[in-house]
Amino acid sequence: MPKLSAVKLKSLLAKPGRHGDGDGLYFRVTKNRTASWIQRIVVYGHRRDLGLGPYPQVGLAEARSKNTKNREIAAHGGNPATAKSASSLPTFEQAAKQFLEANSPTWKTTRYAKGWMSQMTTYVLPAIGHIPIDKVSQSDVLDILNPIWTTKPETARKVKQHLTAIFGVATARAWRPDNPAGYVIDGGLPQARRTVTNHRALPFDKVANALATIDKSNAYPASKLCFRFLVLTAARSGEARAAAWTEVLHREKEWRIPPQRMKTGKQHRVPLSQAAMDVLTQAAEIRDNTGLVFPSFGGKVLSDSTLSKLLRENSIDAVPHGFRSSFRDWASDETNASLECKELALSHAIGSTTQKAYAHSDYFEQRRPLMDAWAEYLTQ
Repeated sequence: MPKLSAVKLKSLLAKPGRHGDGDGLYFRVTKNRTASWIQRIVVYGHRRDLGLGPYPQVGLAEARSKNTKNREIAAHGGNPATAKSASSLPTFEQAAKQFLEANSPTWKTTRYAKGWMSQMTTYVLPAIGHIPIDKVSQSDVLDILNPIWTTKPETARKVKQHLTAIFGVATARAWRPDNPAGYVIDGGLPQARRTVTNHRALPFDKVANALATIDKSNAYPASKLCFRFLVLTAARSGEARAAAWTEVLHREKEWRIPPQRMKTGKQHRVPLSQAAMDVLTQAAEIRDNTGLVFPSFGGKVLSDSTLSKLLRENSIDAVPHGFRSSFRDWASDETNASLECKELALSHAIGSTTQKAYAHSDYFEQRRPLMDAWAEYLTQ
């Protein structure tokens, strides 16, 4: 079959029909003298015609290039009708940034988003950031995870979660057919010994002394008050540090922490003892226009290291979260409070999935005497 040429194409516009160029490429002209490119090709054992674009928008050289590329795809078992060129797909880094942009608004803190991107930048992007999302292999993922799987197990676990989520979106968008970070690679990772690290906590009979030590220190007033409030309410550090005046119901002696600030994603009501109310009275003396109960010197939420540093500088061998354990031990050893009261005081979920579905009470009134007794124990 003689090859076509640019000059011949113009003359063929007056001749409706198909005019071959070889290798299955045809120049098709209609009765209305419009022209386009057609490729006849065998895909999965069936002959079919693929449109390669109109003429003259697609010239002879481009039509031949498309024809060759489609033949290569079909020769390797692919379907050129549905295959996308590598240039049309994002690189892994682009896909990761799209994932971050789409999901970060749903995350509770900007700190989590920064940590997420930091882990990607440190461990992942240097290795596969430049690779098209559909070309990243299981071996690439294993090369990222293996060096840190036993030396930095918690970091490695988080990185694997991030990768699995990103590739999950890629498969949903038909960018690739599989998830190379899913369970299929588990056999290629070494068995890591899982260790449980408990938060350092004081025996409950040492907590009152710790409060007295902090009170006598020369620390920033808001830091001292925040620590005392945290202990008296058995709250998490972040919950206490970001406490807002709008969350406090003075007449009801109640602190309502909104869902977006809770680990459980549900509002948590805390009955406030008189000792906790006294802390709020003192905090009102340093109240500013931020709305925070315990504002930092710069008018922001106290940093997550503030209370840890406060304990460390005063030689108290515990971390802020450990005082929740102190409270829990005291409640078990020194009171007759029910399991529900003790666990809900710490905003822990209790019971099986079915039980949770039917549990609508937060035992608020039953928890009030428990928190009063804890305050009395610490201040007597």
